[in-house]
Amino acid sequence: MKKIISVLSCLAMVCSATAAMAAPTVVFDGETMTFDVEPYISEDRTMVPMRAIFEKAGATVIWDGDTQTVIAVKGNDNATCVTLQIGNVSAFVNSNLITLDKPAEIVNDRTMVPLRFVMESLGAEVTWDEATQTVNIKTADDTQTEQPADAADTSDQTTDAADAADKTSDDADTSEGSAQ
Repeated sequence: MKKIISVLSCLAMVCSATAAMAAPTVVFDGETMTFDVEPYISEDRTMVPMRAIFEKAGATVIWDGDTQTVIAVKGNDNATCVTLQIGNVSAFVNSNLITLDKPAEIVNDRTMVPLRFVMESLGAEVTWDEATQTVNIKTADDTQTEQPADAADTSDQTTDAADAADKTSDDADTSEGSAQ
């Protein structure tokens, strides 16, 4: 009987650990995104494949394999330029130096970037829903998911993902609540 209880306990721990490691869901302007390499949380930052998220946001992506640097440009006249280098915590938004908590990295031949930093750099709003492990991205272009002004406030249910869905240090989101 003790062996059965021990085995069941072990199975329960493995199942709960597996559930805790499930990939976070990324919802972009109301549409659930799929990726060829799943997003994951590392050091309390949600990492996503760079090309997929930049292109979904309408940015042009340039990869320099020699320096392992990605450059994303969105817009024409007042374009936003985001520059990240693999393994480097220094990033640039236009000419402004930003220090990242988690640098870009390569996983399964894909460049994985910190989601919150990337999307907020391109002007999007990013929130984290702890209960569903979901990152919600809302761009200025999104008019389909607008809520009426008198819609119920759900801010107590949706915590800003400053700690789980990427943030930059010092200047960005250091006062936001923890999501993990």
